Amino acid sequence: MLIKRLLNYLRIGSPKVDLLLNTKELEPGEKVTGTFLLKSGWFEQKISRLECDLVRHYSSERPEVIEPVKTVLMSHSFPPNSQKSIAFQYRLPVDLPPSSDQVMYQLKTKLVMTDDIHSFDHDEIVVVNFIKENMG
Repeated sequence: MLIKRLLNYLRIGSPKVDLLLNTKELEPGEKVTGTFLLKSGWFEQKISRLECDLVRHYSSERPEVIEPVKTVLMSHSFPPNSQKSIAFQYRLPVDLPPSSDQVMYQLKTKLVMTDDIHSFDHDEIVVVNFIKENMG
């Protein structure tokens, strides 16, 4: 049991989460779609929840959570060497400023196991200013 905890702490053979987006370039107010892909580790794990947040990064400041996107509460035993897919969809805020050299957006996903082990995934999305693009 101690070896299992140590491997999980080092993230060796522990469950992983990957958000697979259908597109990464979107307009404000557009729907983001994709799939959360959960891959189990070497040992059976109990998963307590899956969380995803929309995060904004300014060039010189700490990342800021714009809003929680999705939380899936689970009490699920995840057998070794297995996968699970969960559909994902989320509508971007309509007033979201476009991405730039100073502003970057990410969907930050966190898989939380019952023994407080976490797995993270970060997916950058590019918010385009459709008015400027259509006029230029």
